[in-house]
Amino acid sequence: MKKRKYTRMNLKRVEDALREAEGVILYAARKLGCSRQHLYRYIERHPALQQVLQEIREGIIDEVQHALVQRARAGEPWAVKYLLTHWQPDLYGEKVRVEHAGTVRWDLSDEDLRAAYRIVLRAAGIDADRLRLPE
Repeated sequence: MKKRKYTRMNLKRVEDALREAEGVILYAARKLGCSRQHLYRYIERHPALQQVLQEIREGIIDEVQHALVQRARAGEPWAVKYLLTHWQPDLYGEKVRVEHAGTVRWDLSDEDLRAAYRIVLRAAGIDADRLRLPE
């Protein structure tokens, strides 16, 4: 198996590669002559690079959101629907209505009910052992 020859990396070279690749690790790694995994590990060890990567990606998200808003303002129905359903889901999101038309049967023994009651009390922070539980 041929060993890969890595070029010496420094913060400036990696930052430049990340910016040129617009935050896409694969392309930045190719530019640097290393593997994606190697670049990920290098970024993990350098908080300044983590910050750079986050800034790049946030900038791209802002640009994409801007393009989406422009499309919605131009009247493109898919963009209008996306914005309304994702930015105001309470008003424009999908409404789900559930109806139950049958009966509900509980086939639990008294012991099962007591155990469930204890679990609920414990979840509420109440000491079930100090209470007198129904017999």
